[in-house]
Amino acid sequence: MRRFSFFLFLVFGLNEASFASSRDLTLVGGVALTDYSQAPYAVSFHDKTGAFVCGGSLISDHWVLTAGHCLGHFTHATVGSLQNEGDPAAQIFSTQDFINPKYEILDWGGAHFDFGLVKLDHDVNLKDTGVQPIRLADPDFEKAGKAPVGSLVSIFAWGLPGSGAESASLILESISIPILSNLDADRSEILSGKIEDNMLIAGDLTGKRAICYGDSGSPLVAIEPMSGERVQVGVASFGSSACGGGYDVYARVSTAYVWIQSIIK
Repeated sequence: MRRFSFFLFLVFGLNEASFASSRDLTLVGGVALTDYSQAPYAVSFHDKTGAFVCGGSLISDHWVLTAGHCLGHFTHATVGSLQNEGDPAAQIFSTQDFINPKYEILDWGGAHFDFGLVKLDHDVNLKDTGVQPIRLADPDFEKAGKAPVGSLVSIFAWGLPGSGAESASLILESISIPILSNLDADRSEILSGKIEDNMLIAGDLTGKRAICYGDSGSPLVAIEPMSGERVQVGVASFGSSACGGGYDVYARVSTAYVWIQSIIK
């Protein structure tokens, strides 16, 4: 069966991308952040060699949210750094992880409920460090229409700038993209009949801005209209094309909110 999508994590031997010496690569169309305060919840995951694997988001002083398909491929996290090769002082080892009980890899290449939780081996210092957990979208957030189709959201990630690139970005990048209609994505040629309510669609249909390899687990963030608070609405899961934009698919945070709270309480 033809695989219509690709998971976005970056591990040797698990996709066609690999690391090289270049350090100037980004999200497709990404803009480099200049201060960690722009995304004070961003987390990078690394394997035992120090190689970057996936992104994540700090949701409490010792819990990180990432994609379910990232679990098992890293040993530690870097918190509080724009660089995915952060200061060793910012590295924290993971002690336990949990995958959503409804997680399922589908035969066409996507996943249901692509959520993973990682418990860190000690609490992150939230005082005078600039590090802050991000609020998660609960079911009421979406019911109130606070992140409707057409609204702009941002993803923060260290992934590749295209399917032919050879290394992840050293510096955290962001792109702003609109939320797209699940119904339109489900009617599209490449994702026909494959989109479920636990998925959130966002992307640039022109292909100029997109998620790519290495972006798995990274947070998709909306702005709460009244308060201006940043709220995570999605977790980067898989792309509908090889880093070419379009209907990129995120795990919809509100559908896993109750499960997340039950684990981290």
